[in-house]
Amino acid sequence: MVDWISQRSHQVHPRIQLVPFLIVDTRYFGQYTKKILEQLPVSTELAPEHLFHLLTIKESCQILDICYSTIQRWIENNKLQYVVSKDIPKNRKFLSSRDIEYFLVQKALHPSPKKLKHPPRKDGQRLTITNVAAKLNVHYENIRYLIRTRYLKAEKLLVRFRCAYFINSKDLEEFNEKYILVGSLAKKLKVIPQNLTEKLASIDIHPISGPHIDGEFNNIFLQESVRHLTKKDIEKIINYPTLTGRYPSFEEQLPKPPPTYLSLNEAAKKLHISPNKTARLVEKGVLEKDTSHNLSISISIQSLNMLIANLHNPKFISVKQALIQLNCSANWFHEYWVETGFIHIHDFLYWHFVERNELNKVLRLKKSYLTGTEASTLLGMHKSHVTNLESQGLIEPVYFGTPKIIKLFKREDVIKLKELGYGAIK
Repeated sequence: MVDWISQRSHQVHPRIQLVPFLIVDTRYFGQYTKKILEQLPVSTELAPEHLFHLLTIKESCQILDICYSTIQRWIENNKLQYVVSKDIPKNRKFLSSRDIEYFLVQKALHPSPKKLKHPPRKDGQRLTITNVAAKLNVHYENIRYLIRTRYLKAEKLLVRFRCAYFINSKDLEEFNEKYILVGSLAKKLKVIPQNLTEKLASIDIHPISGPHIDGEFNNIFLQESVRHLTKKDIEKIINYPTLTGRYPSFEEQLPKPPPTYLSLNEAAKKLHISPNKTARLVEKGVLEKDTSHNLSISISIQSLNMLIANLHNPKFISVKQALIQLNCSANWFHEYWVETGFIHIHDFLYWHFVERNELNKVLRLKKSYLTGTEASTLLGMHKSHVTNLESQGLIEPVYFGTPKIIKLFKREDVIKLKELGYGAIK
């Protein structure tokens, strides 16, 4: 393989030749390709007899070993341009192999200085920013802040053609042993996070990082300085100066009304679903969000209680149970009973209900009437059989529904036809 690539290097750059292996995201091919590249000389000149190729964005990312956002930025800044040709469909985008080769050569001639980097840990589990946010019970932007300020170690990797940060679970454990965010501390102590930093300052406990220390937007405390604190300790702190230098007024010292919002994780626990699914309920308007907090999602307790009440409302029955009682598929259920206005679905994104009284009306109707398919089944014939009998004037349909109309047949009429021999012969 090495010899074969070397023989063609005057026409195609080695990394471009290896693109089929580079885009295969497997450990075996990754190691195999790496070994081949190590044995090849680094090209510092453009191939003199360059063979032009069209390369996709995905292929170009792998050849240049950069993430998707970087190559998009280069395109926006006109460092790279899409190939324009009447032979290329408008919905397809390609880059020139010549342009990609130019960047490879420039990279070889002017390598960027490598930062000293500790080898990645091999013990522990690799976690995403979202995983860590869930474990620390904070918004994911707080994790980005910790990575940026180097309180939390992270490794930047190219995964599925995009750059992403990963945190080793052992590094997270080490962070948890040393530090705690003010929001996490408030949740741990079950107290309101507002003015918690000022309250702690009044008993000589100060953060090591924060807006009024190093300009960072979040307060971080050493675990050893707050580990002994309890909820009662915080509730005892009544007179304390705020950041403006004033003490709380009499009104501010009065007992606070019960909270009207819950954290995303607390709401998720009450609904027995994941925080991601709960956030989706907010996005779709099923739950209300506290709009005064941009970096965290707080759920309106009123909207949460309303949803829980609906999920346990005795007047509702799940669509799944309704399908069983009606003995029909989801498609037929929608076509015959929902689109015709007999039944209305109450959609709560992950839970779908119908009203019991509407279902009971349909069940009563089905005692006297049959759909075309049901009528044909009763006759023991093909589903279009009753329609053929109708065209011969042997049975009259009855029309129901609004806005869409469905055609039903009286059960007694179908039974009469069966007795007259218009069904299957046993």
